[in-house]
Amino acid sequence: MGYRTAQVALTNHPTMNNRHKILLSVLIGASALLSTPARAQGIMTSADIRFTEAMDLYQLGKWTHAYERLAILADNHHADAARIALLMYRFGPSLYGVTSSASKEQVERWAQIASQQWADGNRLSAEQVAGN
Repeated sequence: MGYRTAQVALTNHPTMNNRHKILLSVLIGASALLSTPARAQGIMTSADIRFTEAMDLYQLGKWTHAYERLAILADNHHADAARIALLMYRFGPSLYGVTSSASKEQVERWAQIASQQWADGNRLSAEQVAGN
């Protein structure tokens, strides 16, 4: 299933509201952009390969397996995986119908790893990610 096909199929799910559809479309679109350049250049580290595999699981709707792999990558300081794992952690019940587990320390570490990519230096707190 291609990225655009997955976007259309998932955002047409009957339980999706507009906010969820927008977030999911952005997440899927971002994952396509993140993994395509490395594939096109043929320069992929083992972490890139594992990230691509996790995103392929995501595209197939295998949320739990995708989250598990992204969490492992996030724990190993993969910024893109950390960002997506945070989103899945925060919006898992409403978007995917699954609850993803992570310790408060993991969530804080992932937020720090993900925010290190931001040029403006903004940081996500565990409370922001958890929606508190």
